[in-house]
Amino acid sequence: MIRPYCRLSTRCMSRRRHFVTLRPRSHQLTLVPMRITSIQPFPFRIPLPLVRQTYASSSSSNGEPFSRWKLFARIVRYIRIPVLVASVYSLGYQQGIIEYARNPTELKEALLDSVLASVGCRDKSGVSSIRDIDSSRMFSQANREVRKVARIGGKIMIAGKAFAAQKQAEAIEAVQSTLPTDISKENLVAILDEDFSYQRWTTAVEQLDGNWTYMLIDSQLPNAFVTEIMPRHIFITTSMLNIIGNEDELALVLGHELSHMLLGHISEKNMVETMLRTVEVLLLSMDPTSGVLSLLFVGSLATLRTAFTAAHSREHEHEADELGIQLAAMACFNTRKAASVFQKLHEQAGAPNGKRLLSFADTHPSSSDRYEKLILASTTENVDKYANTSCSSVKSRLRSVMNTSGGSS
Repeated sequence: MIRPYCRLSTRCMSRRRHFVTLRPRSHQLTLVPMRITSIQPFPFRIPLPLVRQTYASSSSSNGEPFSRWKLFARIVRYIRIPVLVASVYSLGYQQGIIEYARNPTELKEALLDSVLASVGCRDKSGVSSIRDIDSSRMFSQANREVRKVARIGGKIMIAGKAFAAQKQAEAIEAVQSTLPTDISKENLVAILDEDFSYQRWTTAVEQLDGNWTYMLIDSQLPNAFVTEIMPRHIFITTSMLNIIGNEDELALVLGHELSHMLLGHISEKNMVETMLRTVEVLLLSMDPTSGVLSLLFVGSLATLRTAFTAAHSREHEHEADELGIQLAAMACFNTRKAASVFQKLHEQAGAPNGKRLLSFADTHPSSSDRYEKLILASTTENVDKYANTSCSSVKSRLRSVMNTSGGSS
């Protein structure tokens, strides 16, 4: 008979030892801590194969519930990671709103400083700006270059607003075609709120609405861009303006940048970046070696994330080129001449006689490829296509704005 516990001497209980005891009924291996200094001779030894057999039978009979619990705990651990990322993002977003509400002017200046620093401009004295509402300054002694940007940008903006309004109307018409004719206005609005296409173009209309500011930045980096952190602003550098040879090329560049805003590329890029970083953190947390493999794969995961976002960005650039040349045509500009700006950018890159090989990390397609596609697109997207529609509308609206500004001054 195997005793459930060893009879131990109680004379001195100063040190702790762990003894293996065997419970005959449950066949479980138990560690019983006891303080002892001496032990009475054990009447017999437990054979080692018996201990192994008993432990194996215990694992097979009672291991299933523990395995299920471990699986459940692991799933919960993996799920909590994206939840934590979303929570941190939400807290940061709320904190940003609070800081902006406290001092919007100071925060705007800080955001402008970060935007200027991204193109290598540290001195605000090298920045010229004009708002489209201040049309009288277009004929003043202000910076001639920024006046030209504002004038061309105003035409592109009118074409962009007309394009977004047209797409919004088409989305409403598409939804209405699937509904009964006697549907109430309240039900129609509720259905439209759930339609992706309608929401997309409604957001574009709202983003374009209002007065825009055109900023010319003294910088050696050729660039033009829009950004969500400073809405209703179009930035262009003096180096980019030096490459541009005429107003048609400038119209295509501004139309391209406005297209990013119209198509929601900026918001989509931020969303993709957040999603990829969350997946990266999730994969690293699944490391079964407690961090050893993470050190080996963290660089590989970052490279994969860079390659994916770069490929996504190149696709966005092609889409913005297609819409940008359309906006330039709608604003009455020569799109064939406008496409030459990408040939100049290709030469500026240092490969005038051949095509530069793309790297997986390149966020923009080859300028020579873009030039060829835009030349082909200019055969259909040109002034003749919009001569009696959008082009005449842009001219009349711009003339109306100028007359109103002249009368008020």
